[in-house]
Amino acid sequence: MTQVNRLEADLGQLLLERAERGRAMKLTRFGKRVVTAARKIPARDGPVASALECNSRGGKVALNKKGSRRTAVDGIEYRWRIRRKPSYMQGLCWTPMTYAVEAVSSQPGTPLIITSGQAHPSNWVGVETEPIRPAHVAISIREAREQGWDPARAGSPFQLDRSAGFIAQP
Repeated sequence: MTQVNRLEADLGQLLLERAERGRAMKLTRFGKRVVTAARKIPARDGPVASALECNSRGGKVALNKKGSRRTAVDGIEYRWRIRRKPSYMQGLCWTPMTYAVEAVSSQPGTPLIITSGQAHPSNWVGVETEPIRPAHVAISIREAREQGWDPARAGSPFQLDRSAGFIAQP
């Protein structure tokens, strides 16, 4: 909420009508105009920056170990992580949640960035979500491998979009 308050102060108008007893928080008329304008702006760093929260290791980028979970898919160990706090766009449910996956090895390879089809669980507008389970992660890893993701090869993050059906909140 602090980011929303700062944005409202910068813009000089309220973006949200705050929740009161029995009434959910909702966008003001001005807030709806800002949302419409914001959706027209191309993402500068996309889901990669919001999902990775990276560490630098010898000039290479690796997924933070803290808060990550391990899973094995087809005999290969992977580590995956959902960003603890949603990005601004995810917090307002304008974009779907993303999470990052990498192979567990001594040398970081190409991370996999998965754009899910649901809102971030810590969104600010109260949209209910299903948890991302290891089975979902395994399915996504297999799909990415079929599309050419090689977790051992160094390179730019591989994007897997599974957001079909995501409906952004007004």
